[in-house]
Amino acid sequence: MKRLVVIIALVSACILTGCGSSGTTTGSTVSTSTAVSDSATSAASSTTPATVAVAASATLVPTATPSPTPAPSPSPVTQNLQVIASGFGQNDNGQIGYAFIVKNPNSALGISNSQYQVAAYDSSGTVLKTDSNYINIIRPGETFGVGGQLFLDKGQKAAKIEVQVSTGTTGAMTDTTDLTTDKATYSADGYGDEQVSGVVNNPWKVDVKEVRVSAVTYDASGKINGGGFTFVDFVPAGGHAAATVQVTTSGKPAKVELYAVLTSLSNP
Repeated sequence: MKRLVVIIALVSACILTGCGSSGTTTGSTVSTSTAVSDSATSAASSTTPATVAVAASATLVPTATPSPTPAPSPSPVTQNLQVIASGFGQNDNGQIGYAFIVKNPNSALGISNSQYQVAAYDSSGTVLKTDSNYINIIRPGETFGVGGQLFLDKGQKAAKIEVQVSTGTTGAMTDTTDLTTDKATYSADGYGDEQVSGVVNNPWKVDVKEVRVSAVTYDASGKINGGGFTFVDFVPAGGHAAATVQVTTSGKPAKVELYAVLTSLSNP
């Protein structure tokens, strides 16, 4: 009986020892397998985003740089009228004929309603007489002559004249169509009366009236030695009209010129 109990005890000890060894091996295997699987999954997850990021970067389109806005062109600077020559003649009766040449230096701007003043002085600098008027229009780049008269008191003698011009209203002007003159000639009678005659041409398709015509006379050296002016009642459309200007000079001129201009009474 005792022998049987001993055998049963040995068998039970053996069974218990075998079962413990088998449980430890199985648990170690499962744990190792799980770690490998997690590592592979993590590696796969980290690889996929890197590939997507490279592909997205390769398809970027550069942004165009905007063109700069050009600066506006500056407005032309207005230049004042310039008096480039002047002179006069005087007879024994105290009558003065003066003239001056004025230039518009602006290449694209016309100037209208410019005022001028002429003063005659004696040898001591005393003002003897003045005259003033308006130049209705001077076209871009134009050189224009203005003539006039002064009447001094008996015994007065002019030594010089002074011309001042105030630049009028400026404005862009592309049409340079204007009155013209030709056939200017000088003549004098036996009584001392002098005149310059010529023709005024009208380029427009309408009649123009009250045209102011100035005469400028020059001596042999090219200096202005007299002048005068008159009005022509009208010049027909596309036609011409004769003009005769009474002048006073300091001697027979070597050259004469006529200049015609519209006035505030003219049309157009």
